Amino acid sequence: MGPINKIMAAIDFSEYSKATLKYAAYLASSVKATLVVANVINHRDVEAIRAVEDENLGLSAEKFIARQKQDRETEIHHLLNESSCQDLNVVRIFRVGVPWVELLEIVKDQAHQLRQSQCRGPHSGARETPRAAGDHAERGGQSSHAGCSLL
Repeated sequence: MGPINKIMAAIDFSEYSKATLKYAAYLASSVKATLVVANVINHRDVEAIRAVEDENLGLSAEKFIARQKQDRETEIHHLLNESSCQDLNVVRIFRVGVPWVELLEIVKDQAHQLRQSQCRGPHSGARETPRAAGDHAERGGQSSHAGCSLL
């Protein structure tokens, strides 16, 4: 198994978020990895705003999403400061949608970025496909000896 290059922390601002981010920061620092902080604005909240935006209440889904991203960015900034993340490379990702679906998409996107930029074969220099958890089953049991692995 190759080095761990990215640690992702999904933050929902619950009572567990601070501890989750602190531990993810510790892991990222330990292995000198990038810390990916992901947050998803639930599509149900956006749909609720869209349902009433025609009633001239001054609400719009776009303004709601922009304000949520701004507020969440501020909160994540505070959490990062409290979690000793000043020396880490931190990537913040915000999405709108079904939270678990969007988090899986973020994982896929991050794996794709690793595949494009960091996974090279040990001898030829050719790009190879990384292996991710569940990857073996998704390929019908075929095994792969790619140049990097994803956790």
